[in-house]
Amino acid sequence: MATQNNDTVFIPLENVESEHCALIVDKGLSQVKGVQSHKVELNNHRAVITVDDDA
Repeated sequence: MATQNNDTVFIPLENVESEHCALIVDKGLSQVKGVQSHKVELNNHRAVITVDDDA
C-alpha cells in the first residue's frame, strides 16, 4: 500500500476581495506542479492548498 506524503498549507491572500480575483488565483494554483488540491476562501482571505511532498 502506498503512503501519501501530503501537507496542507494556508496562504494569506491580501487584496483579494472579489470573486474575479479569487478565480484568477484559483486558475494559477491549478497550474502549479505538486498541488493536489486547492481552495480559495474569499471570506477568510486565504488559500488552502494540499501539496504532494514527493512532487
